[in-house]
Amino acid sequence: MIKFFLHNIIFLLLTAGNVWADVSEEMVVQANLPRKINPAKPDQPPNMSDVRRDLIDLISVQAAEQMTIQLLGAEKVSQSQSILQKKIYPQSQKIIAYLKTDEIVTTTEGFSLRAQVKISVDTLRDLLKSAGIYGENSSAPTILPMIVINDLNSGQSSFWWRNSPLDKPAQLLEYQKNFEESLQKSFFKSGFYSLSPWSARFQRSLNIGLSDRTQLGDLRSIVSNFGTTLVIPATINYKTDGNGTTADFKVQVLAVENGKVLAEVRRKFEIGQQFPGMIARKWSEWSDSVITDLVAQTLDGWQKGTLHQKVILLSWKSTWDIQFSEVMKAKIKNSVPNIRVIFERVMRPDLLQWEIESSLGQEELVAQLSKLSNGEQKFRASSVGSNEIELKGDRK
Repeated sequence: MIKFFLHNIIFLLLTAGNVWADVSEEMVVQANLPRKINPAKPDQPPNMSDVRRDLIDLISVQAAEQMTIQLLGAEKVSQSQSILQKKIYPQSQKIIAYLKTDEIVTTTEGFSLRAQVKISVDTLRDLLKSAGIYGENSSAPTILPMIVINDLNSGQSSFWWRNSPLDKPAQLLEYQKNFEESLQKSFFKSGFYSLSPWSARFQRSLNIGLSDRTQLGDLRSIVSNFGTTLVIPATINYKTDGNGTTADFKVQVLAVENGKVLAEVRRKFEIGQQFPGMIARKWSEWSDSVITDLVAQTLDGWQKGTLHQKVILLSWKSTWDIQFSEVMKAKIKNSVPNIRVIFERVMRPDLLQWEIESSLGQEELVAQLSKLSNGEQKFRASSVGSNEIELKGDRK
C-alpha cells in the first residue's frame, strides 16, 4: 500500500522557520517485461544487463504514474495523458531518489522485477508545473478535508494532523473514515477529487506540532507550494445525555487563495433517545445529508466561476446617507470592470463599508476606484490592508 505523504499540511505553525523537508514517498513497484526473441538467432540468450535496464525504466515510469495520480487525481491524469506521455514519464528517473531491487525472476512470458522505490514528490511536482498541468484551474480542484470530531461525553477528539490512528478509540476513527469516504465518493460524482488523509496516513509527513485551528496566512503560504485549491474545515460535536442524542455539524469548503467560503452547511440532529449505538446507527445518514448539500453548493459556486473572485472591503470613513450609499454602489458596479457583487457590510454614522467580489487585483481595483467622481467630489482610493481599500472624497 502506498504510504502517501501528501501536500505537507495547512494549519497554524507552532514553530517558526522553514520546517518542511523535501517530501518523499515510498512504494513497492513490480514490472514485467515480455521476452524478446531475435528471429535471426532464436536460441541466443537475452542480454541480462539490457533486461535489467529495461525493467528499471518500466519501474520508474510506473512509480511516476502512481504518484502523478496521487497528486493530480485520476480524472485529471486521464485528461492529461498526451502531455504526461511526452513530457513527464520519459523523465521519470529524475524523480527516483532511491531504488532497491530484488533479483530478476524469469517467467514463461519473460522477466519480472520487484523494487522498493522512494520518489521525490517535490521533483515530480516541479516537472508537472513546468508542463503546465500542476496547480492550474481549468479542471475541478483537489480538496483536502480537515475534520475535527469531538465526543463531548468522553472529551475525546479526533483530527488527522495531530492524532495517530492508534491514539484514539475505534469508534471515533470509524466516524472519521466514514465521513472522509462519503466526502470522496460524493465529490467524485461531481467531478471533484477529495483526498483521504486518514486512510493515506498524511499525519506521518509532519515533523512538528500543529494547532487544530486554521490560519489563512499559513494556508496560503504552504498550500501554494502544492496546488491544493480547496480545503474542508469541519467541526462535528456529538453527545448523549438525559435529553437524548445530539450531533452538531459545521462544515465549509474554503478557497485558500482568497479566503472565500465557497460552501457552508450547519446542521444539528437531535433524537429523543439515548440507547447505546444510536449515534453509530445514524452517522451515515447524518453525514450523507450534510455532504449532499455541501457538494451542491460547491458545484454551484464552481460553475458560476466564483472561486477566484477576490473579496475586498471598501471603507468610507466619513458621514454618509442612504442616497450616497445607493449612488456609489451603482457607480462602482457600472464604472469598474469585473465587479461581481457589492453590498453593504457595515453601516454606522461615521463608517460605511461595502464588501466587493472582484477578479481584479487590489492595486488595479485601487486605480479604477480613483478614477471615480460624484458631482462636486473626486474620489481617491488607497490600500489600508491586504484586503481593505479606503475611499476618500476631495472637492473639485
